[in-house]
Order: sequence, then C-alpha cells, then structure tokens
Amino acid sequence: MSAILTTKGLTVRYGGNVALQPLDLEIPEASLITVVGSNGAGKSTLLSAIAGWSRGKAIQTGDVFLREEDISKRSTVYRANAGVTLVPESHSIFYSLTVEENLTLHRESHREGQRSLEEIYELLPRLAERKKQQAGSLSGGQRQMLAIGRALIANPTLLMLDEPSIGLAPQVIVEILQFVRNLVDSGMSVLLSEQNVTAVLGVSDELILLERGSVLTRGTPDELKDDPRLIDAYLGTES
Repeated sequence: MSAILTTKGLTVRYGGNVALQPLDLEIPEASLITVVGSNGAGKSTLLSAIAGWSRGKAIQTGDVFLREEDISKRSTVYRANAGVTLVPESHSIFYSLTVEENLTLHRESHREGQRSLEEIYELLPRLAERKKQQAGSLSGGQRQMLAIGRALIANPTLLMLDEPSIGLAPQVIVEILQFVRNLVDSGMSVLLSEQNVTAVLGVSDELILLERGSVLTRGTPDELKDDPRLIDAYLGTES
C-alpha cells in the first residue's frame, strides 16, 4: 500500500527546547493513524509541523513528503491547496456565522475537486438540519462536526484532527470517531491526535505513543493493548 504522507527525521524546536525528536512516519492510503500522549507530549506539534504551521517561532528540520513530492519547504497555503488539511483543537469555525456560511466560506480556497454543500450535508445530515443556525449556538459535538465538515469541503488528501474529543460527552466522542472511521473506510487518510486512548483503540489502524516529543512505542491496537506503558498511563488495569 502506497503512502499518502511520509516524514523522515522530522524535528521541531523552539529556541533551545526540543518539542519533537526526529520522527519517521508513514501514513498509508485509507488508514487512520492515531498519535496519543499527554499534554505536552508533542502531538499538536507534529500535526502543525506537517501542516507547515506554528503558534510560535518554530525551527523545523527533516523532510515531509506528500506522496512523492517534497513539501518540507513549502508554505502552509501550498500544503493546504495540495490536500493537507488540519482541524485544530480550537475547531476553527466562525461562531457569529451560520452553519452554511461557515461551509461556504471554506469553499473559496483553490483546492481542486472540492465537495459540494450537498455532499457535505449528505455526509453530515445534522448540519443540513441546522444550516441556517448560528454556529455559536451549536452543541460542542455539532461544532466539532462543523469543523470537520469545513475541512471535508476541500476534499483533502490527508485529514488531520487535533484532539477532536476534548470537552465532549462519551457518546458524542463515539459518534465522531465512528464517523472518522467511516471516512477512512471510504478511502480517506487520517492522522488523529488524542489523549483518550480508550476511545481510539477500536477505530485506529496504528497507534503512536509520544512522550516528551519522543516515540515511546508504536504498533497496531492489538499489539499495544497489553503494553504496560500504555496500560499504566492511559488504560488502567482491571481490578
């Protein structure tokens, strides 16, 4: 299976602080790779580095390939237009606009092969029901789905979601992650960051456990479900 995205020795530091140690990553087509770890582990840093974006003055080294193209030195806008789409932890929606206005605004990018509003509403019928509703009045789960819908308008080659479960009820988390799994099963490639390891075990193809910017372990959910490093930190033990 060919890789949608590959990183080789990807490193990020802020001044003298190393936020991400050299990391090699391969995201196959139609796969869901989940990066797990606590706050400060480097999850958001990794996704932002792939997107070519940073909140601070990051120094990034290493290589990033989108299929066969080296995009390591390319701008954030170039990467987005090439199909690398990041939904940040803050959702990235406009609260004062309606659902439909949020979706329509995002269609102004130059990404070829964008999805129509009808396609997004077919994927996310609850957004269709609320298309005239102000985004700020939506529930947390609905806002997260709107953020994902905005990303899907661009028909991304790689969809990256940064901690989509934060602040949501358990049942809503299940619904969102199952929706993401369905996208993958239909052919999309997804890179997900999460602290809620239990929730992602059943939907992920591979888990990568980060700790202080370094890969502690990686493997399939079946390979890692009994790993004491994952159990002690995130899964707990049965009494």
